[in-house]
Amino acid sequence: MSTKQITNWFGSRFVKGFARNIINNWEIAIIELIANCYDAGARNVYITIGNDEERSFIISDDGNGMIKEEFIYRWSGIGYDREKHQGNEVFFPDGTPANRVAYGRNGKGRFAMYCFSNSYIVETCKNGFYNKFKVEQKNQPFDIEHLVEDKEISDKKTGTRISTNLKKILSLNEKMVINLIGSKFFSDPSFTKYVNGNIITEEDIGHLIIDENIPTEFGDVKIKIIKTKRGRTAQQNGIQWWVNNRTVGNLTWTIAEGEKLDRRYREAREYVFIIIADFLQEDVKDDWTGFEETKRYKAIHKELSDYLIKKLDSLFQKKKTERKFNILQAEIRELHNLDINSRDFIGTFIDQVLTNCPHLNDSDLENLLKILINLEKSNIRYDLLSNLAKLETAELEDLNEILSNWSIRDAKIILTEIYRRIDFIENLEVLTERLSDELHELQPIFEKALWIFGPEYDTIQYTSNKPLITVIKRFFNKKYKNKILDRPDFVIIPNDFSLGIYSTDKYSLKGEPEGVGKILILELKKGGSTLNKDNMHQAEDYCLYLDEEGHLESRDGIICYVLGTKIGKYVAGKNLNERNIIIEAKTYMNVINIAKVRLFKLKDKIEENKKIKDTDDVISNILKQKIIN
Repeated sequence: MSTKQITNWFGSRFVKGFARNIINNWEIAIIELIANCYDAGARNVYITIGNDEERSFIISDDGNGMIKEEFIYRWSGIGYDREKHQGNEVFFPDGTPANRVAYGRNGKGRFAMYCFSNSYIVETCKNGFYNKFKVEQKNQPFDIEHLVEDKEISDKKTGTRISTNLKKILSLNEKMVINLIGSKFFSDPSFTKYVNGNIITEEDIGHLIIDENIPTEFGDVKIKIIKTKRGRTAQQNGIQWWVNNRTVGNLTWTIAEGEKLDRRYREAREYVFIIIADFLQEDVKDDWTGFEETKRYKAIHKELSDYLIKKLDSLFQKKKTERKFNILQAEIRELHNLDINSRDFIGTFIDQVLTNCPHLNDSDLENLLKILINLEKSNIRYDLLSNLAKLETAELEDLNEILSNWSIRDAKIILTEIYRRIDFIENLEVLTERLSDELHELQPIFEKALWIFGPEYDTIQYTSNKPLITVIKRFFNKKYKNKILDRPDFVIIPNDFSLGIYSTDKYSLKGEPEGVGKILILELKKGGSTLNKDNMHQAEDYCLYLDEEGHLESRDGIICYVLGTKIGKYVAGKNLNERNIIIEAKTYMNVINIAKVRLFKLKDKIEENKKIKDTDDVISNILKQKIIN
């Protein structure tokens, strides 16, 4: 049986997907090419950008180079494993250790020249032989043509030269590359870089003013702060991370989550902050565009963010002191009226604000100072600031909107009432969910929630009627001798029910009191109870007792609600029209649902008073719908 060689094939989109960042970003591409030279043990790397019509682009080094078999193996395979085949340690061509850790991991740097052209030439020397290859992107990621094979040369000559003509990134020039290398590839004393014959040094960035080692639990971090040359933009300055003498990601102004370095002090834009953390090698992404969000990286990022904040405060202490003086001087009269402890506190507080929120403008700081002075004069002191500190950003924005439309007193009255009503619903749900007999707990809750049973009861005049409660206690003494608890506001029969009577005064046309107005009676059965006909008859009996005994001075009537967990099959309400007495049975769940609806209606009341409307049409239409229990 014959066999046929089966070859791999790659779609036209393979390269764009596999090495997307490298072939689409000229900065990443050049850094990858330099990194390849670094990994090859080069002491020098030379970049040449021609200004002729051909626009030649060349990068060459004096590293180890490759023999024919090494080049073909490394270039023709996909996913080359540097560590497996060469290890992570780098050696110079003479065999001595270079004290470098290789950047390369998976061979993606071979795609870098495709950022500038679809083909390029590779010339490499090693072990006394010179080889020349043409690499082109046709049917495979790398179509290789061997142009010169094993030409004998001097044994001492080693290195690799890669060249092409710029077909893409036509605007690339010497200055752009010098700025890139000066800001992104930190100087290693054993690795020198040239652009069109000009050596790149630290002076291409600026003047080193701070060089410190910061110990951490994972290892030492080196911090370099460089005051940059004039003419550099904010995009060329900022924070730069380095791992093994190579940059990770781009320059950034972010020092901590949600905070930008250049927002703290405008003068910070004159600096480059270089963070060197070689122990984060394993946390770097494959294309060196950033770090993986590992636990170690997050811990180091937080620690160094705190360090940079303190360092900035030290650098710009004079500027901060000037701002503090100008702000406090505007309130000199008020400061004289405070005691020394208050003045010391305000001074310290302003220092902390200038440290943690230096992006605040002077107007905001002046307003903050006025608030501090007023708080020092008040009784609550700084409880307000403690509460504000707990708010999220969106909540602070909402608070500002509220204060723009409401007075604090209006908001307090309405919010207190809303809270009280919401609290009622929550307490009622808890107490009626279980088989409870805490009738002495239920009754006080209902006493503050008469608004559930109708708008006429939503008034502070509708209160407990103690004289009528005393009368009703005599009625129940006949049936429950010695069982009524001694509570002046309610009739409480342990393990059975609790009853409260509420009324308002009635007045004549002359404004003189005429006795009791309409009466509301609430009879609360214990949690888990089922209302029956006897319960309803008993309610009717004591309502009639109040009427027949002549304790009512008017005929406004009585409405009595008997509340329980469930309502029996044959239980029905009763309406004694001739006596103006209404008796109804309700479940606690029914009361809860009514309470929720009435609380919802409070929103309409607020809108009417403050002329606030929902601006979202869909939400407005939804709110107009009826709620079905």
